[in-house]
Amino acid sequence: MKYWILLSLLVIEGVVFWPHQAKISRYLKPLKVEAQNTGIPGIDCIYCINLDIRKDKWERVQKEFAIQGLHVNRVAAINGWKDLTKTDCKKLLASEKALKPGQIGCFLSHLSVLKNAQMKGFERILVLEDDVSFIAPMKELSSYLDQLSEVDPDWDLLYLDNWSMEDRGLKERFDRPDSTMSEVIKKPKEELSRFFHVFYRHDLHALVVSKKGVQKLLDHFCKKPFLLAIDTEMNHIDQIRMYETKRVFVRASYAVSDTWDKPKHE
Repeated sequence: MKYWILLSLLVIEGVVFWPHQAKISRYLKPLKVEAQNTGIPGIDCIYCINLDIRKDKWERVQKEFAIQGLHVNRVAAINGWKDLTKTDCKKLLASEKALKPGQIGCFLSHLSVLKNAQMKGFERILVLEDDVSFIAPMKELSSYLDQLSEVDPDWDLLYLDNWSMEDRGLKERFDRPDSTMSEVIKKPKEELSRFFHVFYRHDLHALVVSKKGVQKLLDHFCKKPFLLAIDTEMNHIDQIRMYETKRVFVRASYAVSDTWDKPKHE
């Protein structure tokens, strides 16, 4: 009887709300996004995640946007070190010490972007972090998107650089005990004409997400408490279709992390 009462409360107008989703939703930040030409044909919206206390990063990256002719929506990041209590963190985590507060804030910031994109019905979005620098003209990304859609009409994620564990000094792929992707993530990259089909990677400084990808990410993260950092956790989404561009469009600075260490700018 209790089961059916709970189920009826979680189902409203045919939409299932998972218990963890209810926990997450109260922490997501509503975003105001301007409808505008992004500067990249085929991209409906560009988001850049930036902490309010890191005005220095925002000022720097705005100059990058101007050079590229990009119209970008700034997203005020959720500061896990400041905005979340220990109780908040405990509610969201699968294990009490799974992630640092800054990593949880990063997680929720990205989910806020995805939720906004879902509500707006965008077909393709570009999500940037404020430590990004551009290496190639971003307008040329359009032809890559067209070709990727021909290669795989069901693609979910396109990373705008190519990444290797060796480059970052990592020796093994992170796993989670309940993952259905444990064997898949061990597969090597598959080389295509202008892309790599990848099964495991880190970093979210520049990522194109399709409409299908947005839905797939939200469905996954609404059901499972946080265990791994969001970029690592994304590798464990069932049937996720991830690609990298062979051409390096972006680089990012790893000198200072606001997720691993509490920002000194406060």
